[in-house]
Amino acid sequence: MKQKVEDVRSTKVSILIVCYNSLADIGQCIASVTNDIQKYELDAEMLLVDNSNDGTVDFVSKSYPSVKIIENNTNLGFAAGNNLLAKYAKGDYFLLLNPDTKVFDGAISNLLSISQEYPECGAWGGSTYFPDGKREYSSLQVEPTLKSEFVNLLGLSRFFSGRVSLNKTDKLTPVLSGAFMMISREIWSQLDGFDTGYFLYSEEVDLCFRIRKITDSMLLMSDRASVTHFVGKSSSSSERTLLMYKGKMHYCRKHYGISYSFFYGTLLWLYALSRYVAGWMLRLTPSKGSSRNLVEKFRVVVSAPWGWSGGYREAIADSTDCRSGA
Repeated sequence: MKQKVEDVRSTKVSILIVCYNSLADIGQCIASVTNDIQKYELDAEMLLVDNSNDGTVDFVSKSYPSVKIIENNTNLGFAAGNNLLAKYAKGDYFLLLNPDTKVFDGAISNLLSISQEYPECGAWGGSTYFPDGKREYSSLQVEPTLKSEFVNLLGLSRFFSGRVSLNKTDKLTPVLSGAFMMISREIWSQLDGFDTGYFLYSEEVDLCFRIRKITDSMLLMSDRASVTHFVGKSSSSSERTLLMYKGKMHYCRKHYGISYSFFYGTLLWLYALSRYVAGWMLRLTPSKGSSRNLVEKFRVVVSAPWGWSGGYREAIADSTDCRSGA
């Protein structure tokens, strides 16, 4: 399956960064990317769009003038934000990167090499880690199906990942993390980028599904390219959980239809109920913080399934919580 690797320095890559209230993280992200580009002499450009107004644009324009900033006055969301950046990108490959990440040494050049080793995959991703070194969930996603949600409900998801190991570092996978994911311009153009019917969550799952249909191949995830992902505190909020469930249901309704989605949504609700009940039970133990987080996180999912079971029935233009990546 492996191919001869060309000199990646001759390959143009466009790094797309969609920001939302990212002022605290963006400097570290851009600095790590800049170091990688310079150290490995990559032909690369960085493009940034800001979905908020927290001073990110002013900071980046003054501190990193080489970054191409695309003007924007509205909260486009992750999908539409990347689609906008791609219109201005000149690379042969597009690297989607969260602003709350820091790339490991050699991560970008390694991912380019990987893309040339496995060109049939069409898209390639790396591993994401929390700052404490533990594996972060976004690069361990599975395809949303009845089987995967049933396995998740039983607590057995670690044994049914859907990934196929090729060697010690490389795996074929159905889903890549939008926080650190590379896609060829050719494939991106064929798909016309992200489906902007998704405002937040599952947009990369949908993109990966469509890539697999075009390439007739699983995608490639490698431990040879990694980033640290500084996931924000709002990642455990009830609003973010609600949007996550909406994204999953939107994906399921789009690709599998209403009947399938009814049973899929039932499994989602049962999982949320199990976590909600666990939260109340934990209140009987010293783990007060954990119980409060579980109860608050899943309360709206359990109590109002009609709020998420239809997916994104219409575009959300006024959300106050926009992820900058996966």
